[in-house]
This record gives sequence, C-alpha cells and structure tokens, in this order.
Amino acid sequence: MIGQYRFKDLISSSFIVVTILITILTITGYLGKFNYILDLTAHFKVQYLVIGFCTFFFFLLTHNKLWWVISLACILLNLMEIVPWYFPQSASAIETANGQLRIFQSNVLYKNKRYSKVISLVREEKPDIAVFIEVSKVWAKELTALKDILPYSVVSQDYNNFGTALFSKYPLENVSFEQFQGSKKTIVATIKYQGKEVILMGTHPNYPLKKIGFRYRNSQLEAMADYLVNVNNPVLLMGDFNVTMWSPIYQRFVEKTKLKNGRVGFGVQPTWPNFMPLVAIPIDHCLVSPNIQVIKSRIGRDVGSDHLPIITDLAIGD
Repeated sequence: MIGQYRFKDLISSSFIVVTILITILTITGYLGKFNYILDLTAHFKVQYLVIGFCTFFFFLLTHNKLWWVISLACILLNLMEIVPWYFPQSASAIETANGQLRIFQSNVLYKNKRYSKVISLVREEKPDIAVFIEVSKVWAKELTALKDILPYSVVSQDYNNFGTALFSKYPLENVSFEQFQGSKKTIVATIKYQGKEVILMGTHPNYPLKKIGFRYRNSQLEAMADYLVNVNNPVLLMGDFNVTMWSPIYQRFVEKTKLKNGRVGFGVQPTWPNFMPLVAIPIDHCLVSPNIQVIKSRIGRDVGSDHLPIITDLAIGD
C-alpha cells in the first residue's frame, strides 16, 4: 500500500516537473533576442502545447486545481501563437485572371544523394520558380536536368556544400549575390511577370546553435531587412531561415520589412527535421510582399533530405 502511494506521488511529481519546465520554456522563448539559448526555446510552441494538454488533463483527473490552472495558462499562451496560422489571411492582393505563380523550395541537404527524388517532385509540381538550399557542387550539376522546364538559373556556391540555386521559367535579370553581413550569400534577381518586375531572393542564414552563428544569422536578417525596406517592387523571399515564426528575431524582421509568410491560413507546416516529426519545426519560409496574395501553401513529400519542401501558389496584385 505504501509502495502504491509512493508510485502515485512519483507520477504526480513528474507531471509537476514537466509543467514547470514547459511553462518556463514557453516564457523564455519571448526573450530570444537576448541570448541564443533563449531563442532556441521559442521554436517548439506546438510541442509545448501538446505536452500542456497532457499535463492539464492529468491534473484535471487528479483534482489538482493549482497545477491544472498553471497547465491551462501554458496552453493558452501557446495557443495564442499557433492558432493564428490557421486563420485565412485577408485578401490584400487581387487574384489576377491570368494565372498563378508557383514557387517550389527545398533544402536538399548537401549529402543527400537522392537526386532523382527531388527532380521528379519538381517535374510533378511544375513550378515557375524553384529555390534549392545546401546545393553542393554535385547537386548543382544534377539540378541542370531541370533546364528543360526551368531554363534560367543561377547558383551561388559559397562553400563546396552550402550553395544556393535559383531556377526560373522566366529570364533572370539584374542578378546579384548579396552578403548581408552573413557568411552565406543571398541570390537576388528580377523577373518580369504579367508586366510587373518581381524581385526573387534565395537565402540561407546561419544556423544559430552557437553564439557566433546566432549573431551571424541575426546580423544577416537585420541587413536584409534594411535592404528590403528600400525595395518598391513585389518581393518573393525564399529559403531556409534557420528561425521559426515565434522567434523575436523573425518577428522583428517581418515587422520591419512588412513581408508576410506564405503559410498564414494554411497551418504551421513544420519542415525540419524530417526524420524526427514529433519535434519538427517550421524554419523554411516563403515570404512575400503585401500586394501578393497567397492562394495555397503546402508541404511536399520526403525527398531524402532532413527538410521537407514547400510549394506556394501566388497571385501578384497591382
């Protein structure tokens, strides 16, 4: 009998510890601009929400009012960050009758050798624009197989394994490789679409798992924001940002640039790590100007990378 009570106390204590932990992590995520470790805690809102529901129902069933109230508060904090991504956005652009622009983007993972899986998916999706991240020299060569459907392309080969490739159905003009204070260059190019000049950008800021990477990523996003506030044409900014929508760093970037995330209204759509779906987070983004309407955003199937692709259908207004 004593052993039974001890077991119940152990279970209850474990749930209390978990509740304290996810509550702290939920709060520290808002302080991410101060420290890279705090910033890392901002990315797992969905996971905190799921765990919060588990602890809430446990304390509800065991009639532990204090801790189910704390669990409920944690649930509400995370719901506030997640639910808006499922609300349809207001139409800030007019869908044109002349068709849509389809964007395909994928971090292919430099050591992934399943080239045919990526190429097959691109052919199935028939995009107008495709952006590939972590393009090694081998990947750059393999992707030339797409030239028959996306004849215009440019590759920024920063390192042997961390290049960025931009493929287009339309001629690429004014191509440049912008450093933006990071260690990796961002491709910037212009296309003419339905009589409009549209700026395309493919980017891959540093991963922030160490203090120096955190600083490089943040400075790159800050410099990119300074660049974008002076751009008047419609912008499509695509890539692996190594940051989720819940990071204060991301929120400062979109607040300054006024760009909107293509996944708004279509859900969280986690993209990485593909091999651990229970902890997957959304770090790949397609950001667009306010005068671009997102018709649809969805995740593509597994192509052998640790990232899932994103396919976004757009209509560009006046």
